[in-house]
Amino acid sequence: MRPALFPLVLALGATACHRTPAPAAAGGADAGAAPALPTVRVDAKADHYLFSWYGADGKIHDAQKLDEIPTAARKQILVRDLARRPEELKSDRFLFLADLSTPASDDGWPTTVVSRYAFEAQDDAQLPTAGGEAADDDGGAPLVTIYGTSWCGACRAAREHLKARRVSFADKDIEKDPAAAKELERKARRAGLRLGGVPVLDVGGHLMMGFDAAEVDRLIDDLEKKI
Repeated sequence: MRPALFPLVLALGATACHRTPAPAAAGGADAGAAPALPTVRVDAKADHYLFSWYGADGKIHDAQKLDEIPTAARKQILVRDLARRPEELKSDRFLFLADLSTPASDDGWPTTVVSRYAFEAQDDAQLPTAGGEAADDDGGAPLVTIYGTSWCGACRAAREHLKARRVSFADKDIEKDPAAAKELERKARRAGLRLGGVPVLDVGGHLMMGFDAAEVDRLIDDLEKKI
């Protein structure tokens, strides 16, 4: 078990990716108006959603087809619209819950927009975390976890470097997976790290902002000596 507080590694030469914020609208009658909440509807005929729910076994399950969701579980389903960009849906702030237990209307099912932070603050609200790479063949946890995004070049470089070294790693997209974002925030808070870009690498409990191949290699070599 890892200690509650683990060392923080900041690589001075690390490369990282940052989103450039859109310029604020200047003046105008609506300049002070609150932005509209994003909306999602579930089209029964579409296949670009990811559905998540708690199963009878207490575990979280995922599906991309409606008929794969057990009838008893359809009352509260977490819906992710994979056809739309996370920025459009403001997925860093909001989640979308649907009641799919009722018959769909002509345009599908509506969803309820909820605060991601409030939802995840509930003790029993633990959303699924998607991993890109498999764990070690012996079933153990991977040595490295990459918290990144699909558009980040430094994240891509980190993945390719670990693959070249044949190092097991979990690949978690913090824009597409709210649980991965929550997990990273929790780790960063414990380590005293202020997040500001991607990737963030967890190498055996050491958090590293950005990607520095030499520093990653050093940390991995140290870990492998202890195995």
